[in-house]
Amino acid sequence: MRKSIGWIGVTVAAAAVVAITAAPAGAGASGDAAPLHVRKVVVGPVPAGTQFVVTVACEGRRGEPIIFTGGPPAASQQLVFDAEGNPAGTGDTVTFTNPGECAVTETENGGASSVSYQCEGSAPPPMTDGTILPSGAGRFSPRLAGVQLQPCQTSGPQSEPIGVNIASAEQEATVTVTNTFVDPGSAAAPAVAVEEVPRFTG
Repeated sequence: MRKSIGWIGVTVAAAAVVAITAAPAGAGASGDAAPLHVRKVVVGPVPAGTQFVVTVACEGRRGEPIIFTGGPPAASQQLVFDAEGNPAGTGDTVTFTNPGECAVTETENGGASSVSYQCEGSAPPPMTDGTILPSGAGRFSPRLAGVQLQPCQTSGPQSEPIGVNIASAEQEATVTVTNTFVDPGSAAAPAVAVEEVPRFTG
């Protein structure tokens, strides 16, 4: 899932300037770091019993799994939603143990005619006085003066799966996945050809 994105260069350049001391191995294991919420919106008539599955697939800077599970980190997590867009037993939020990047993809769309993705995020403000502060959990990189990677790689709306940067423990992002269904009966019925009968006049 590796993608070439600009923030990696920023991170590498920052690391070259500042030596970062790794946090203890147990740090960042509380499960509340960098929450990524998935919001499901359904438009149009949906068949009863329909389920949607959104897969969040992530990797750390060295290709390691980073999704918090309460046990060993995972590389992906599936979130299931019902016909009305409500979480169906899996919740709607993913959290992380380390920085990296994720792709949010709807892997089961319930037969929707179209799917679109949007992303909104917030991140702690960058420092402006040259101070280096730890981000507060796990091995997330410290924030450097004037540098703060934003969570959303793009904002959308778009038809392609959307990418999310996991850069700061204090960041938060929401990806909205919208499924649109078309009522088959709403389409205009095709015109029926009528054969014109000649009129005879006496």
